[in-house]
Amino acid sequence: LAVNPNLQPQQSRNAERAEDVQLMLDGIYDYALANNGLFPSSIEIIPGEVCAQEPCDELVDLSMLLDPVTYITEIPRDPQCPKKCAENGTGYTVFLNDTGRVTVTAEHAEQVSISATR
Repeated sequence: LAVNPNLQPQQSRNAERAEDVQLMLDGIYDYALANNGLFPSSIEIIPGEVCAQEPCDELVDLSMLLDPVTYITEIPRDPQCPKKCAENGTGYTVFLNDTGRVTVTAEHAEQVSISATR
């Protein structure tokens, strides 16, 4: 029996990524519910990496979600950031698809695909 010592840390990081993806998607939809169905204007049809902190040049700014009572307390970052992320990035991408649904993806998921669409 061969044991892969890297498997458990990967699974742990992927579990965190799955939670982060769902957290951001829930925050985005809670925001839309409170704003007449409108998503944050920074979410476009082209996938973009979510910004962790300003400056958000060329990243998707979701800072309007930072309301611990209504939306989310912080913008989550991939467990392997900053090593694998853009400067000020999170390692997560977001976009609005052609049917008007939002997709959040964990770009650095290990050996699996992690994304959620609603």
